[in-house]
Amino acid sequence: MDYSLLREDAKQNNIPTLRDQSSLFLAKIIKEKNPKTILEFGTAVGLSAINMLTNSSATIETIELDKERASQAEINLKKFGFDKRAKVYVGDALAISNEFVKENKKFDFIFLDSAKGQYIKLLPNIIKLLNVNGTLVADNVLFRGYVNSTNFPRRFKTIVTRLREFNNEVINSKEFYDAKIVEIEDGIMIATKR
Repeated sequence: MDYSLLREDAKQNNIPTLRDQSSLFLAKIIKEKNPKTILEFGTAVGLSAINMLTNSSATIETIELDKERASQAEINLKKFGFDKRAKVYVGDALAISNEFVKENKKFDFIFLDSAKGQYIKLLPNIIKLLNVNGTLVADNVLFRGYVNSTNFPRRFKTIVTRLREFNNEVINSKEFYDAKIVEIEDGIMIATKR
């Protein structure tokens, strides 16, 4: 199976995927950090998970709300030979991550690419689930440039407000260090847990 064909197919079917430069950036960070355990919020059809597993020897637990996409992700992960290293959970990210917190799960790397308005709600669980010196990477934190703008469509007010809150919280949090937003494509937050 060819990864670029899988990406192309996802784009054709209007399935949200990591943009090209962001995908390369994620691969680079994964290679640098070399995590053993990864948690992903927002599986879609498994492209980012495949990217991260290709560039590490890690295992991944990934959460997807949409049953059909989760099922396609499982098929895609199997095609790439990653089914033994990946577990896909179907359901609400907050509810599932609440369970992970109760189970005291820990991860070296967390990739956040789910509903943008939920990032701030997921942050307390992310902090609990991330190992010390673990890495948080969140995609779309500038949301079409609207997060740094005073001019944006009213229908995006809630998302923009919540993303601003999330960005400020991570950057100013005592829980993280080296937190920064990399301004490539839709904006990527990267931070390290204290």
